[in-house]
Amino acid sequence: MEESPATSDHWVLTKLVDALRLLALPAQEQIAVLPAFVATADEVALTFDEAFRLVGERVYQHVVSEDQQAALREIDGMLESMSVPPAGASDWTPEAIATSVWSRDALTADERWALLRIRALDLLQALGADPGPPDLSGSTYVSADGDLVSGGEAHP
Repeated sequence: MEESPATSDHWVLTKLVDALRLLALPAQEQIAVLPAFVATADEVALTFDEAFRLVGERVYQHVVSEDQQAALREIDGMLESMSVPPAGASDWTPEAIATSVWSRDALTADERWALLRIRALDLLQALGADPGPPDLSGSTYVSADGDLVSGGEAHP
């Protein structure tokens, strides 16, 4: 029985490399490659999380080495530690987000994002993949108005 493209080792590795490429981009490039209506920091983290969970499935653990799996877990842990609402906020209100590590300003200036970019670049190198713009053509983003935007399209 032949593997479908969505379940092949190559497809899983490609998803991972593109997620790491997105994470490794400088903030302004991350903002530029994603639709203007998305919460950029969230989308960067969610794209990584999707690939991380896929590689973590037992049938795909062989796609990366144990050291690479450890590096993936480190990145995931860093993102997870950033997911706690800021001090004094009981939840992720729009005000809490605007002043948190998940804002566009923080994506540019916060040292945690800079460290995540370094880790992503290191892991790309370990995987033998070049940094650069990710291929997001398989992604679809939905605006608040319900408009669908495919990844890789020009974004206003």
